Amino acid sequence: MVKQLVAKIQSALFRVAMSVASSTAEDGLEIFHEPGMPASAGACAKISGALGLVREYDPRRYLRLRRDLNRLVVVAEVGFRVLPDLRAGTLNESYVQRCSTLELAFALVEMASRARIGRRHHARLLEPRYQQRVWRRSTLEQLAFAASLPSSMGTALEHVKTALEQKLAASS
Repeated sequence: MVKQLVAKIQSALFRVAMSVASSTAEDGLEIFHEPGMPASAGACAKISGALGLVREYDPRRYLRLRRDLNRLVVVAEVGFRVLPDLRAGTLNESYVQRCSTLELAFALVEMASRARIGRRHHARLLEPRYQQRVWRRSTLEQLAFAASLPSSMGTALEHVKTALEQKLAASS
């Protein structure tokens, strides 16, 4: 009960914050960034590139991503969060700046997967015993996306695939 109340308060605060944030749109997906963040334009461009990568190589997954997420927010805080009720997610600006477009595409696929699961089973996700299942499901989604990419993407793709497979094997 308390966790649900906290989630509602966070959602309300998020809506207020977004009313003052700058935004751009990419195929109907709103990309917000906090006012005064100098590198945010570059982050928005990189997010657009990552979305384009998903759209080009896995159109069905892209449509699913678009259903699961309506807005992305580039923030200064560390980590990323998914707000399933708002169909929104937050990305750390420094992560977006330092990762490749390919890595960012994988992060967006994971975020969309978590948003979809969160909308269906929101109350359960707050319980620690379900965290491993959610993590495993989102990792499987990322591996399925990796399988749709051409091998010509080179060593970066192989590195990401290997890391995901190792994480999945360690969790079993």
